Amino acid sequence: MAREKNFDGRTRQEVIQQTLKTAAFEAVSLGEIVSDGQMFDLEKDELVAFVRMEILALLESGARIVGQSTDKGGEWAELPAFALPNDEAVEKVLQLWETEGRTAAFLVWFYRSSVN
Repeated sequence: MAREKNFDGRTRQEVIQQTLKTAAFEAVSLGEIVSDGQMFDLEKDELVAFVRMEILALLESGARIVGQSTDKGGEWAELPAFALPNDEAVEKVLQLWETEGRTAAFLVWFYRSSVN
């Protein structure tokens, strides 16, 4: 059964607000977002709904979907495949998570600071 507060005693909204703050200074991985949802004992549809909500909040706050560039020494670079309207970008990330599983957790990152 889903919990109202996570193991740290924070609500879902508090966790999302902390993620928004973090993404202003460092990239946040899809894996971290999924882990946030799991800390509320969310499963299946509830977990997907939470991940969708957190990703959308990040994108609406100005975060971009980034990955580490292999040709720029590992610097963050926007992922052109995700340069879509927010709702479409969220769905594309969720599809990647569904098909790639744990691999996607470390391929997709969200960052609010400037990238190359």
